[in-house]
Amino acid sequence: MNSEIERIINLYFDGELDKSKETFLFSELSVNQESREYFKLVNKYKNAIQETCEEFPASLERKIFSSVRGLSEKPYRKSRLFPLLSYSLALVLLIIGLFMFLEVREYRKEIQLTSRQMIEQQKTINLLINSLPPVEIETELKNAVIVKANL
Repeated sequence: MNSEIERIINLYFDGELDKSKETFLFSELSVNQESREYFKLVNKYKNAIQETCEEFPASLERKIFSSVRGLSEKPYRKSRLFPLLSYSLALVLLIIGLFMFLEVREYRKEIQLTSRQMIEQQKTINLLINSLPPVEIETELKNAVIVKANL
């Protein structure tokens, strides 16, 4: 038996199956033995559940409502501790946030200063490399390479 037939049988017992699909369900039940057995099983479960369902007694409902009315309502007492704690926590978080903001600003200034120094050092290195005299290479007959700097 496939899951589609099971789904249709479950919809039938839940009362949610369209009338147009009921004919398909009963024709399938007449052909398929396994589907019939599943139908009987679900029907048995539904009947057992309906037999065990009892209506909620009205006397019990009256007892519950009378006991609820009989309870004395405790007046709500505002605690002064909660607002005090929340305000102090907010103040501490504000101070920590301000401290972190100032620290980040200091680190940012240091990073910018270091970046400028690195750029100046790179320019100096490039200037020194470009100021070196060019190198001249000469060869002799025996394939010896002689490198002379033009100073």
